[in-house]
Amino acid sequence: MIRKLFCLYIILISIFTILLISVFTISTSAIKNNIVESAKQIQKEGLWFQPLNCYFFQIDNMTDCLMMNINASADSDNPVRSSMMANYSQPYKYGDTGTYLKMDQTTLDIAENGVNESTIFSDYARYWHGYQVVLRPLLYFFNYNQIRILNYTLFFILLSITIFLLYKKINIIYAISFGVTLVLSNIIIVPLAIQFSTCFYIAFIGMITILHIQKTIDCKQSALLFFTIGALTSYMDFLTTPILTLGFPLVVFIAVNKEKNRLKTLFTQSFIWLLGYASIWASKWLIGWILTGENIIDTAMACAQQRVGNTIVFGGIEMPMNQFFEIILSKLSNMIYPICIAIGVVIALLIIFFYKNRNKVKKFNWLVIIAIMPIAWFIVMKNHSLQHIFFTWRDFMLTLWCMLIFAFSNTKTLKIQ
Repeated sequence: MIRKLFCLYIILISIFTILLISVFTISTSAIKNNIVESAKQIQKEGLWFQPLNCYFFQIDNMTDCLMMNINASADSDNPVRSSMMANYSQPYKYGDTGTYLKMDQTTLDIAENGVNESTIFSDYARYWHGYQVVLRPLLYFFNYNQIRILNYTLFFILLSITIFLLYKKINIIYAISFGVTLVLSNIIIVPLAIQFSTCFYIAFIGMITILHIQKTIDCKQSALLFFTIGALTSYMDFLTTPILTLGFPLVVFIAVNKEKNRLKTLFTQSFIWLLGYASIWASKWLIGWILTGENIIDTAMACAQQRVGNTIVFGGIEMPMNQFFEIILSKLSNMIYPICIAIGVVIALLIIFFYKNRNKVKKFNWLVIIAIMPIAWFIVMKNHSLQHIFFTWRDFMLTLWCMLIFAFSNTKTLKIQ
């Protein structure tokens, strides 16, 4: 099994590297006009516009604009360096938060005027940026709004197939609860942002694959599948909602196979997913260093340390995590007692519920463990999770789906195993 996983790893990093370099051979001048149009569209909407006037439904146009900026800044005559370093232009030196506040204008400027001696660059080399394998060719033909239309179309086709197969291959509880989970999380706005969408695509495709092949997949094949899912997540994503690409397919895999030792399956496949995720990500730092000579590893390790650290940037100022919570609590000072009472009531109700259903909890312990995965992810990745809470909260869609399955698992007419 180890040999097969290693061979798969070599195949994947080879494909990932070749694909990424290949798309950066597309002439930057050929996609210039669509990037200009895209930057103008984003500038008109705003970098962080809120279509429903709600912070948690905020659209991250800034990151999508950064993706455009990387494409506009790329030197297609040097695709190896462009693909590995992911340089983007900025108005200030690295570390100035104003860089992100002006991402739309700097993207427009670099697309219209090109690179010159005064252009200031930074790099995003610690990520693979595998989404460029799709985005850069699309920019050859379409602008941002047109890409959004394509995104909506494909997204909801895959979503419909997933829900249909959940109903057909498992039962109506899984299908309805999954649909309710997506509705409650306002899934309709996700395809508005390219970076919001990638993890959902990987999760949907993983679920569809498992549901399609159903019980024919054995332990070794499932390991290869979850390794690939983890690898694709690392390749495509910006740490948006990666836990969904593990949790959603894992719920389906365990439900479909109905194995006796479900906990062993859960922990084994989770480890394999993490192995694929971490090994592919770390490989980018090594491959980028070999191909460009730039020391990506030190920068990546420093950023990784920050993301699991105890500081956070709030209001443009870096501060300890405890100071951040003090600020939040001070803003909620008038509501602190009602909030504490509400939390206490919820905790008490959960304790009572789980105590009364302790036999059921034992039977569905695998589902309970998957439900707490987002909590564990938030604790480990506390800096990034809180810094970008307006999109990372969607990790808890996994928790909600597990809770709904658990709540309706013993209904008389729809009982599940």
